[in-house]
This record gives sequence, C-alpha cells and structure tokens, in this order.
Amino acid sequence: MELVNGISAKQWLDSNPPINSRVLVWRLFSRAMKYLYVLGLVHGDPHTGNILVFRDDHGIFSNFHGLHVDSLGVKVADIGTSVFWSSPQEFAARESRLLFESAQRLFHDQPIRSLLELPQNSPHYLILKVLDAFCEYVEITLGPFDGRDAGLVSSRIAQLAVDFPFFRLQKLIVHAATKTPATRDRLIRRRNAFLRDLNNVLDANDEGINEEAETLYVARRRAFAEACSKEFRAPAPSRPF
Repeated sequence: MELVNGISAKQWLDSNPPINSRVLVWRLFSRAMKYLYVLGLVHGDPHTGNILVFRDDHGIFSNFHGLHVDSLGVKVADIGTSVFWSSPQEFAARESRLLFESAQRLFHDQPIRSLLELPQNSPHYLILKVLDAFCEYVEITLGPFDGRDAGLVSSRIAQLAVDFPFFRLQKLIVHAATKTPATRDRLIRRRNAFLRDLNNVLDANDEGINEEAETLYVARRRAFAEACSKEFRAPAPSRPF
C-alpha cells in the first residue's frame, strides 16, 4: 500500500487550521470525488477520517488553486467499501449524508445549514456541487476588500446564488451584507437581474424576496438538478470496482 506521510482530516482539524487552509482541503477532496463520480463510481465512506492531509512541498496538489496558504496535499483513502452494502439506495443516501457531514466539520464555524437548502434524498453528485458553491462563497467572504469592491462582490455572490440555486436567498443576503462590502440593495438588484437574465442590472428592481423571485429560483433549481443528473449519468453501483 502507498504510504501517505500525513494525518487524517479529522486529526488535522484538531489543530484548528485557518479557514483558507480548510477551503483548500475541501477543493482538493472535491476534485477527487468528482473524478470518481464521472467514472460512475462511488466512494462509500467519504468522511474526514478517510481524507488524508499532508504537506505538499513541491506544490503538485496546491498550486492549481492559488490560495495563499501552506502547501497542502490531499488523498482519499478506503475507496470501495460499497461492496459490503446490499442496498444501492441506502448506500447512495449514506454517500450524500457523509459528504455533507464532512463539509460541516471542515466549515464548523460557517453557517452551512443556515445558508443552504438541500432537498431530502439529494444525490451525492448534486450535494458535492452545491457544497463547492458554498465553499466558493466562503472564499468570497475572506476578502481582502477595499472601498471599491461593493458592486463586484455583490455581483459575484448574486451570480453564485443563481448558478447554484440551493441557497436560502434571504439569509444569504443578510449574511453577505455583514461579511462583505456587498449591500442588501445591490445584492437584491443583481439577484433579480440574473434570475431574469437581464443584461443591464439597472433594469432590475430592488424588491426583496417576492413570489416571482421564488418561482424563478425554484425553476432554476429544477433545471440545475436535471443538468447534474445528465452530467453524472451513470447510476451509483453497489459494487464500484
């Protein structure tokens, strides 16, 4: 077996690593999981005990992301435990649950449950994409910012929420307005523009969460889920290898 000169993410988190390092670990972990999913495979046990974190002094793993953190590498261990599961449905549900739990542990100081609204029985590949979007939102809130960033940051957050339509919009707007230079009015106007596919943000109103916005958001949510299903067309097998 390969020797990975590191520790599990579960142990690594005991050292209280900074948020930007945790973002990098999630990015690398997610990259590995997506590789499995596009092959039609499923991990079976994607908890933090099976995420191995080690120093990546040569920058093989870390450089693609550009975060200003110590070089870290990630490898995912223990793939293949699905062979012991008799029910593919239970196995897929476990995959989704453990992905979310791993994200909660990595982002224990972030309002992940408050800001995301994931339907029950969401497939694992959809869970992973939505958690990637949450991770990107966390990155946005890290800054750095200056006084000219309000419009740009507002646009990034609003576009993220529309492209990955599983956020609780009202709570996201409130949270973003406290963590970034984005203001409530800018966020709402841009969200309304992106929901309606308007080219000019000024053509959108700055009304809050109304019935029309909710309807458009739910429609985008359905379309996103369907697109994910086509992207990861292969069903989760009970024996991945």
